Amino acid sequence: MTSSHLKHLTLAVLGALLIAAPVSAQVGWSIGGGVTLPQGDAGDGFNSGFHGMGAATFTLPASPIRVRADFGYNTMPHKDDALDYNMNIWTVSGDAQWSIVPGPLSPYLIGGLTWGNLSLGGDEAPDLDSEGDLGFNLGAGLDFGLGPLQFFAEARYFMLDGTEILPVTLGLRF
Repeated sequence: MTSSHLKHLTLAVLGALLIAAPVSAQVGWSIGGGVTLPQGDAGDGFNSGFHGMGAATFTLPASPIRVRADFGYNTMPHKDDALDYNMNIWTVSGDAQWSIVPGPLSPYLIGGLTWGNLSLGGDEAPDLDSEGDLGFNLGAGLDFGLGPLQFFAEARYFMLDGTEILPVTLGLRF
Protein backbone atom coordinates (compact mmCIF):
# COMPACT_ATOMS: atom_id res chain seq x y z
CA MET A 1 0.00 0.00 0.00
CA THR A 2 1.48 3.35 -1.02
CA SER A 3 1.78 6.34 1.29
CA SER A 4 -0.92 8.08 -0.79
CA HIS A 5 -3.33 5.22 -0.04
CA LEU A 6 -2.42 5.31 3.66
CA LYS A 7 -2.97 9.06 3.76
CA HIS A 8 -6.42 8.73 2.22
CA LEU A 9 -7.30 5.82 4.50
CA THR A 10 -6.23 7.79 7.57
CA LEU A 11 -8.21 10.84 6.53
CA ALA A 12 -11.26 8.63 5.89
CA VAL A 13 -10.96 7.05 9.36
CA LEU A 14 -10.61 10.46 11.02
CA GLY A 15 -13.60 11.74 9.04
CA ALA A 16 -15.66 8.73 10.11
CA LEU A 17 -14.76 9.39 13.75
CA LEU A 18 -16.00 12.94 13.43
CA ILE A 19 -19.22 11.93 11.69
CA ALA A 20 -19.87 9.04 14.10
CA ALA A 21 -20.14 11.33 17.13
CA PRO A 22 -23.84 11.69 17.93
CA VAL A 23 -25.53 15.02 17.41
CA SER A 24 -26.19 15.19 21.16
CA ALA A 25 -22.47 14.98 21.92
CA GLN A 26 -20.80 18.03 23.42
CA VAL A 27 -17.89 19.41 21.41
CA GLY A 28 -14.93 20.98 23.19
CA TRP A 29 -11.88 22.67 21.73
CA SER A 30 -8.29 22.60 22.96
CA ILE A 31 -5.07 24.39 22.14
CA GLY A 32 -1.69 23.67 23.64
CA GLY A 33 2.03 23.53 23.25
CA GLY A 34 5.19 22.43 24.92
CA VAL A 35 8.41 20.51 24.57
CA THR A 36 8.94 17.66 22.08
CA LEU A 37 11.45 15.02 23.18
CA PRO A 38 12.91 12.92 20.34
CA GLN A 39 13.15 9.22 21.23
CA GLY A 40 15.16 6.29 19.87
CA ASP A 41 17.16 7.03 16.69
CA ALA A 42 15.59 10.50 16.44
CA GLY A 43 17.06 11.26 19.87
CA ASP A 44 20.52 10.33 18.58
CA GLY A 45 20.43 13.06 15.93
CA PHE A 46 18.10 15.75 17.23
CA ASN A 47 17.72 17.86 20.39
CA SER A 48 14.49 18.55 22.22
CA GLY A 49 12.29 21.01 20.38
CA PHE A 50 8.80 22.40 20.69
CA HIS A 51 5.32 21.78 19.38
CA GLY A 52 1.85 23.24 19.10
CA MET A 53 -1.45 21.40 18.82
CA GLY A 54 -5.18 21.96 18.40
CA ALA A 55 -8.01 19.50 19.02
CA ALA A 56 -11.76 18.93 18.86
CA THR A 57 -13.09 16.57 21.54
CA PHE A 58 -16.52 14.96 21.40
CA THR A 59 -17.92 14.04 24.81
CA LEU A 60 -20.52 11.30 24.58
CA PRO A 61 -23.41 11.59 27.07
CA ALA A 62 -23.06 9.39 30.19
CA SER A 63 -19.76 7.91 29.01
CA PRO A 64 -16.20 8.18 30.31
CA ILE A 65 -14.97 7.83 26.69
CA ARG A 66 -14.39 10.85 24.49
CA VAL A 67 -13.49 10.90 20.80
CA ARG A 68 -10.74 13.37 19.91
CA ALA A 69 -9.36 14.57 16.61
CA ASP A 70 -6.20 16.67 16.80
CA PHE A 71 -3.41 18.10 14.74
CA GLY A 72 0.08 19.08 15.78
CA TYR A 73 3.33 20.53 14.54
CA ASN A 74 6.66 19.41 16.09
CA THR A 75 10.12 20.76 15.31
CA MET A 76 13.47 19.63 16.72
CA PRO A 77 16.92 21.10 15.88
CA HIS A 78 19.84 18.92 14.82
CA LYS A 79 22.27 18.06 17.66
CA ASP A 80 25.27 19.41 15.75
CA ASP A 81 24.98 23.21 16.16
CA ALA A 82 27.26 23.67 13.15
CA LEU A 83 24.54 22.17 10.93
CA ASP A 84 21.57 24.46 10.35
CA TYR A 85 18.62 22.11 9.98
CA ASN A 86 15.78 20.57 11.92
CA MET A 87 13.24 17.76 11.75
CA ASN A 88 9.61 18.84 11.35
CA ILE A 89 6.63 16.54 11.88
CA TRP A 90 2.99 17.40 11.19
CA THR A 91 0.52 14.99 12.83
CA VAL A 92 -3.21 14.32 12.48
CA SER A 93 -4.64 11.89 15.05
CA GLY A 94 -7.95 10.21 15.80
CA ASP A 95 -8.03 9.12 19.44
CA ALA A 96 -10.14 7.61 22.17
CA GLN A 97 -9.74 9.39 25.50
CA TRP A 98 -10.85 7.61 28.69
CA SER A 99 -11.44 9.72 31.78
CA ILE A 100 -10.36 7.48 34.66
CA VAL A 101 -11.84 9.56 37.51
CA PRO A 102 -14.17 12.45 36.66
CA GLY A 103 -13.90 15.56 38.79
CA PRO A 104 -11.92 18.78 39.16
CA LEU A 105 -8.66 16.82 38.76
CA SER A 106 -9.43 14.21 36.12
CA PRO A 107 -6.67 11.86 34.91
CA TYR A 108 -7.12 10.24 31.51
CA LEU A 109 -5.56 7.78 29.10
CA ILE A 110 -5.44 8.51 25.38
CA GLY A 111 -4.44 6.61 22.27
CA GLY A 112 -5.23 6.12 18.62
CA LEU A 113 -4.10 6.27 15.03
CA THR A 114 -1.84 9.03 13.74
CA TRP A 115 -0.90 10.11 10.24
CA GLY A 116 2.34 12.08 10.24
CA ASN A 117 4.37 13.94 7.66
CA LEU A 118 8.11 14.14 8.36
CA SER A 119 10.44 16.60 6.63
CA LEU A 120 13.84 18.18 7.17
CA GLY A 121 14.13 21.94 6.93
CA GLY A 122 16.84 24.57 7.12
CA ASP A 123 19.73 25.86 5.03
CA GLU A 124 21.85 22.72 5.42
CA ALA A 125 19.13 20.06 5.48
CA PRO A 126 19.94 16.89 3.57
CA ASP A 127 17.79 16.36 0.50
CA LEU A 128 14.89 14.23 1.71
CA ASP A 129 11.45 13.99 0.19
CA SER A 130 8.67 14.74 2.65
CA GLU A 131 7.14 11.46 3.80
CA GLY A 132 3.67 10.70 5.10
CA ASP A 133 3.26 7.65 7.30
CA LEU A 134 0.59 5.97 9.40
CA GLY A 135 1.42 5.22 13.01
CA PHE A 136 -0.02 5.37 16.50
CA ASN A 137 0.11 7.36 19.73
CA LEU A 138 -0.40 6.44 23.40
CA GLY A 139 -0.36 8.67 26.43
CA ALA A 140 -1.82 9.99 29.64
CA GLY A 141 -2.95 13.36 30.87
CA LEU A 142 -4.70 15.37 33.53
CA ASP A 143 -7.63 17.79 33.12
CA PHE A 144 -7.82 20.48 35.82
CA GLY A 145 -9.52 23.82 36.36
CA LEU A 146 -8.45 27.09 37.89
CA GLY A 147 -11.56 29.18 38.40
CA PRO A 148 -13.41 29.51 35.09
CA LEU A 149 -10.43 28.28 33.08
CA GLN A 150 -9.96 24.61 32.18
CA PHE A 151 -6.44 23.33 31.54
CA PHE A 152 -4.82 20.04 30.63
CA ALA A 153 -1.34 18.54 30.78
CA GLU A 154 -0.46 15.40 28.84
CA ALA A 155 2.39 13.36 27.45
CA ARG A 156 1.93 11.16 24.38
CA TYR A 157 4.34 8.78 22.70
CA PHE A 158 4.13 8.86 18.87
CA MET A 159 5.57 6.15 16.58
CA LEU A 160 5.59 6.96 12.86
CA ASP A 161 7.45 4.48 10.64
CA GLY A 162 10.41 4.17 13.01
CA THR A 163 10.45 7.83 14.09
CA GLU A 164 9.60 8.22 17.78
CA ILE A 165 8.75 11.45 19.61
CA LEU A 166 7.29 12.32 23.01
CA PRO A 167 5.47 15.69 23.05
CA VAL A 168 4.66 16.99 26.56
CA THR A 169 1.82 19.48 26.33
CA LEU A 170 0.24 22.12 28.56
CA GLY A 171 -2.96 23.58 27.15
CA LEU A 172 -6.31 25.25 27.52
CA ARG A 173 -9.75 23.70 26.95
CA PHE A 174 -12.76 25.79 25.98
